[in-house]
Amino acid sequence: MALFNRKFWGIIAVAGTLTLFTGCGGGEKKPQINTNQCVTAEGEEAPTWVCFPEKFSYGKLVAVGIAEKMPPSIQRTQAQADGRNRLASRVATEVKRQIKRYQGVSGGDGGLGSQQQLEDISTQIARAVIRDSRPIAQWRSEKGTLYVLMAVDKGNIQSLIKKRLPDLSRKFRQLENQ
Repeated sequence: MALFNRKFWGIIAVAGTLTLFTGCGGGEKKPQINTNQCVTAEGEEAPTWVCFPEKFSYGKLVAVGIAEKMPPSIQRTQAQADGRNRLASRVATEVKRQIKRYQGVSGGDGGLGSQQQLEDISTQIARAVIRDSRPIAQWRSEKGTLYVLMAVDKGNIQSLIKKRLPDLSRKFRQLENQ
């Protein structure tokens, strides 16, 4: 009987200690933040690419297009157009970066004298590249908002820059000589 009492009181002591530590936590627990978690503006959990599209680029330039709830075919077109607009901005920035790098390597401005000319060229190349953009993923929220991940190969951007730079340099030299 003494053994039973000792076991009984030992179990009670352990249970009491556990209750003390778990039951008296001292308030609300703060939620753990998961950096891979994606929550939309609507408050819904979404695929990671919706919030962090660059994690899914794999040699491509990517952007997410969004369209509110509407008839599906119109919504898809709208989301892709929004994605292409966002992608065009990213492409133009990438083109400017690569042209500036080209200018640094070539030891001059490559015939691209003014900032406005650089802006014009990057816009022209961005327009040409965007034609080749494709949706690579899509997700519809419970509230009906459509998210589309649009992508274009970085190689397309580089090849267009290489094709157009010699041509553009000649044109700018002709303009300067007039």
